[in-house]
Amino acid sequence: MIIRRFEEKDAQEVSALIAKTLRVTNSKDYSAEYIENDVKQFSPEGVIKRAGWTHFYVVCDDDTIVGCGAIG
Repeated sequence: MIIRRFEEKDAQEVSALIAKTLRVTNSKDYSAEYIENDVKQFSPEGVIKRAGWTHFYVVCDDDTIVGCGAIG
């Protein structure tokens, strides 16, 4: 596994990963409406914007992004 800085080309994959994670892990605690509102915030454009004001990292297993995180 490799941890590296986010690159704009990662935006679509990171957005999809975040959306999937929010829908799976938060479904027992939050309404679908609440989760989908959060998902909208993490569109590819939203991820790029967030990466502009945070230290945004991705975790890669070969060529697949399996995790991400930001330090603001």
